[in-house]
Formats: sequence, structure tokens, C-alpha cells
Amino acid sequence: MISTIVAEIYTVKRRATIIGYTMASGALSFVIGPLIITYISGLGGWRLPFLTFILPIVLLSTGLSIKSLPSSALSLESPHNKYFLNSFREMLVNRSVVACLLGTALAAACWLAIVFYTASFLKQRFLLSSDFTSLFIVFGAVTYTISSLISGWTVNKFGRKRTTVISSLFTGAFTI
Repeated sequence: MISTIVAEIYTVKRRATIIGYTMASGALSFVIGPLIITYISGLGGWRLPFLTFILPIVLLSTGLSIKSLPSSALSLESPHNKYFLNSFREMLVNRSVVACLLGTALAAACWLAIVFYTASFLKQRFLLSSDFTSLFIVFGAVTYTISSLISGWTVNKFGRKRTTVISSLFTGAFTI
């Protein structure tokens, strides 16, 4: 939804920068969140971060979504539904759109695999401490945040296709 709203509001030249800021803010949560959760859990166990940090953020996010996101209550008989289904059909026959969707899904899978499995892998395989593995994840999130922030400049300087291909190669190489 964020990408759609950005595409509607911003010019082509500004879109990459705005999407970069959006991606950076998401990655920044992997930097700030663990630090706050670790501190709070040190004060009162593993349940306290859920009650004092995560639950308020979930409630705030839900409230902002309800208040701020546009409503799209369409009836089944609405002519918009036919347009909606035709739009999906048009997207799925467009090779560029399908490639972008697959690339985004694979890139997200790489990042999520790193976030979810790297700490366990490092602890089990190399017997590293939880402190070190959490720093490794924070370092990765900082790197992702910085990369997201400079992505708009990179796209504007080198073009969308070239930037996508090069960043995909780097992502694949570093994941391997």
C-alpha cells in the first residue's frame, strides 16, 4: 500500500528516495527494537517488553491504520470490482511487473531469512554468544538502513534497472 500511495503522490524522480526512506524506517526498527527490548527484559523478564513496548506499538499502529488509511468498502456488484480484477490480470501478463514482484518477494525472503535464522545459526554452528549474535543482527539492520537511505540517490544516478541488477547480485553474493 505504501508503494501505491507513493506512486500516486510523488513524481518518478522522487519515488525511489521516498521508498528508500520507508524501507530505512522499517529496518531501523531492527536496530532500535532489540536494544529497547533487551533493556526492558533486563528490568522485568521476557514478558515485560511485550506489555510495555510491543503491545503499545501494535495498538498505536492499529489506531493509525484505522484513522489514516483510505477506506475501500466496495460492494460485490460494484463496477470497481471488475476494474480491480482486470488490473490484476493486466499486471500478471506484464513481464516487467511479474519480475518486480518476484524480485521483491525473493529479496524480502533473503532479508527475513537473515533476521530469523542467522542468530540461531551463529549460536549453534560457531557457539557464539547471544550478545554477539544480536550485535550481528543490529549491524545488518544498520547496513540495510543506510543502504535504503542512499538508494534514491543511486537510482537517480544509475537508473532503475542497473541499480536493481547490481543490488540483486550483491544481495545474492552476501546471502551465499
